[in-house]
Amino acid sequence: MMYSLLASNRLKGEIGELLVAYILRKKGFLVYRPEKLLMKIRRLKLPESYEVEFLREHSKTMDFFAIFPESNTMDSREVVVQLFSCCGLRRYLERPQHQGFVVEVKSGNAELSPRQRGMLKQAQRLGFKGLIARVRYFENYRVDVSFRVLDGGER
Repeated sequence: MMYSLLASNRLKGEIGELLVAYILRKKGFLVYRPEKLLMKIRRLKLPESYEVEFLREHSKTMDFFAIFPESNTMDSREVVVQLFSCCGLRRYLERPQHQGFVVEVKSGNAELSPRQRGMLKQAQRLGFKGLIARVRYFENYRVDVSFRVLDGGER
């Protein structure tokens, strides 16, 4: 029996997420599943903030949270501390060295849900950027991955 890997939308979505995470890591991003990042924040005993609450509230909705470091000399723990320590009023006074991205992966013809659109708008209000990755599959297992950054001017 012949089975096409691309017949399942769920499988296309999971393969798309793996591809996007791999590409982002190769480009220098730290890529986390939201639950893993929340565990790291808890272990580091970082203060509660709107940003941490946002992660908690949307941990089941977002595909990934990515951080783009400006310096490869820091370990991932320091990067997370710097990004999430500049929360609350401090974010208006100090600009963190790192930018946080809420990453949504859409495979095939899938579109953002209303909940995902709301999450991306809220992320931008908190100082994060939205990153939408579109994964398209073609015959012979050819794949096209494109990225669109939402930085506050999007609707």
